[in-house]
Amino acid sequence: MHELGHILLQRTSSIDDDQDMHSHQGDERAANAFAGQVLVPDEFLRQIRDNERPADVSELEDWLEPQRRAWGVSTEVILRRLMDTDRLTQIQYLAYRDWRKGLPVPTADRAARMYRHREPKHIFGESFVRTVLSALSGRRISLAKASTYLDGLKLKDLHELKRHYASL
Repeated sequence: MHELGHILLQRTSSIDDDQDMHSHQGDERAANAFAGQVLVPDEFLRQIRDNERPADVSELEDWLEPQRRAWGVSTEVILRRLMDTDRLTQIQYLAYRDWRKGLPVPTADRAARMYRHREPKHIFGESFVRTVLSALSGRRISLAKASTYLDGLKLKDLHELKRHYASL
């Protein structure tokens, strides 16, 4: 949705890196706001009770779990939308991001890695994954860029992800 925002709002197309996606200025901010409004419309936001928001940023994911599951979006998307509507401060949002960065990367056993190729779908959503795969197949991005955009998938997992979507 962020990339579609660029196309519709600025009439340009590019796939941003992680730093761009979290920018709070200019065209990036506008693309983020567009994506937020599409993914989490006002009627969804009205379901969130600010008076129940935990003070500790480490509890935000649990607080927003019902909405995340119902809407198929990440905690971060919801928090960005709350920030855009002045219901969450940028300081609170950045504190959440810092907390997330500080989490240890879980070590997975071999069985959990069996479905590594499907993880980007759960992290970023199906429309984003399909957009990246489409850009890859249209040779608008390299295999290395696609891997980067899809949570650092190894080539073997990227090819498995392509096969997975081809079979749907």
